[in-house]
Amino acid sequence: MSAWIPDWVHRLPLLSLLRDAWPEHAREWPTLPSLQLAMARAGVVNHAGHPVQLTAYSASSAMAYERSVFDLAQLPVRENNWHDFFNVLAWMMFPRAKAALNAAHCLDRGPALSGRRSRRRDKLTLFDESGVIVLTADPALAVLLRGFRWRELFWQRRNAVLSAMRFLPFGHGLCEKALSPYIGMTAQALLLPVSEGCLNGSDSSLRQATDERLAALFTQDVLPEDLLTPLPLLGIPGWHADNAQETFYDNTQYFRAARSGSPAVLAGQSERTHTGRI
Repeated sequence: MSAWIPDWVHRLPLLSLLRDAWPEHAREWPTLPSLQLAMARAGVVNHAGHPVQLTAYSASSAMAYERSVFDLAQLPVRENNWHDFFNVLAWMMFPRAKAALNAAHCLDRGPALSGRRSRRRDKLTLFDESGVIVLTADPALAVLLRGFRWRELFWQRRNAVLSAMRFLPFGHGLCEKALSPYIGMTAQALLLPVSEGCLNGSDSSLRQATDERLAALFTQDVLPEDLLTPLPLLGIPGWHADNAQETFYDNTQYFRAARSGSPAVLAGQSERTHTGRI
């Protein structure tokens, strides 16, 4: 059993963005009934439109877990468990995307007979566990991120990042790691272009529009090869005290250069959008 951390929202800015899903400053673990009530208020349903019910964790495999949500609208949850707590919050933050992602696992036409996940499911799982949505109103910033040009992005274009980019948490495994942030902490970024007006709108409208776009993306039979790109989280301006100094970005073990010819570099050289613009 993990200990409850009352000030968990302050451990990393990534976590503070979850306040809308769970704004209460409880002194102990939330009960399943309280989480269930919050899920109901958020209108969380599975792919078939049935309200998702939280149940005690008993899934025997990853696919059994997915089928429980897809077939029975039952989400297995371990009590007093950070990983599952953040997964519940992700369902409340991005209900359409999470339902579409669940359906994608269950309807996948990959090599089911081999017992292995398809490449599509691998990508979806990676994003579900470690994903961060990067919204940007400046295409040049997306090029720098995909090109692993970290110093140029986070230091030289620091003000532009602060004004023209937003980083939204999705991966519940990543949120669990954010309770004890460490140098080397890396997310899988999914970049979406947005208009300046949308980026500067309300948090709820931006999140809803993002949720809808992710849901549409996850229903595609073939996902883009460059769907995800690594993102060293603690390099984001303001996300680590030491990144107020340029020398923070000298750590090439953390802020690594891209391999020549990698999908991220090729995408950065010719940035394109996969899902349109909000």
